[in-house]
Amino acid sequence: MGGPCFLVEKRPDTGKPGPKLKKTPCPACTDNFQIAKFEFESKEWHSVEQAYQGYKFHEETDREKMRLDLPTPGESSHDYGQRMWRLGQQGTPHKTEADGVRLMYRLCAAKLRQHPEMQQDLLATGETAIFGGPSTAQWSKWNGLIQTRLREELRTGETNALGGLAGDDVFKFSTPARPTDVAAAQRNAETLLAALREAEPKLIELGVISAEE
Repeated sequence: MGGPCFLVEKRPDTGKPGPKLKKTPCPACTDNFQIAKFEFESKEWHSVEQAYQGYKFHEETDREKMRLDLPTPGESSHDYGQRMWRLGQQGTPHKTEADGVRLMYRLCAAKLRQHPEMQQDLLATGETAIFGGPSTAQWSKWNGLIQTRLREELRTGETNALGGLAGDDVFKFSTPARPTDVAAAQRNAETLLAALREAEPKLIELGVISAEE
């Protein structure tokens, strides 16, 4: 859901007309379309977008068919991501926005965890606000908030008991059957969203999003 993010900051006030914000492309690691192999729940995927769309298929055979749909020779990350997005429209949308955001967070964390060079690239962006590129629904906002949260976890050294980025295993994606599991999953997802929203005030101050979003 979406390509590379942008670093957003105010331009110096020169008194001249022109854009008030400066947008700089983020490192490629913030791009969900980026072709970069990683393992998630014991399966290898070729991009975050491929995995996110693949998890819209609850039948294992359908999900596996999409997982095995590899980039073709010479296919760019953008083209492969768009192709995976189109295939994902045949699946079942995630039940709630929170469920979708939680899965995306886990996928991005898994990719970062397995690529130390990407961790350094993300850390190199400092504390500048991050906002996602053009996307559907509110994914421009959520993609930026997810990368901001992961950057903070890397900066502060937050880890869970398994040594991964915080939340990677705590907010485990599943399709629970028992009401108690459903309730727990909903609480976990809402807890994650609250953590991601801690970075919203900076985006509101910059005028990138409104307080009502």
